[in-house]
Amino acid sequence: YVSDVNLSDGTTVSAGSRFTKIWLVHNSGSIAWPEGTQIVFTGGFVNGHVSAFPVPSALPNEVVEVSIDTTAPEESGDYAQFWRLMDPTGSKFGDRLWLRLNVLMGDQL
Repeated sequence: YVSDVNLSDGTTVSAGSRFTKIWLVHNSGSIAWPEGTQIVFTGGFVNGHVSAFPVPSALPNEVVEVSIDTTAPEESGDYAQFWRLMDPTGSKFGDRLWLRLNVLMGDQL
């Protein structure tokens, strides 16, 4: 993990809104991430129907953008989602990535 490209921790969003979360992630390993690597949902508020997204391959020491599409919960509150990189064999690796949101109903914004 390097940084959040957007939606830093505690960002306020509207209940039920759809958005894309993007992180900058560093391949600190000694091999390239293989074709078929994904970012997979591991916990937190359920994002609807998609629990894995493709990740660009990354050479050792390369930094790439990793993104997910998700939907905010329908109720106001503080929420989090947790994600991990997973190779094509199903092995998870790298830092746990997360998204922390403050969700407000339309009349609270």
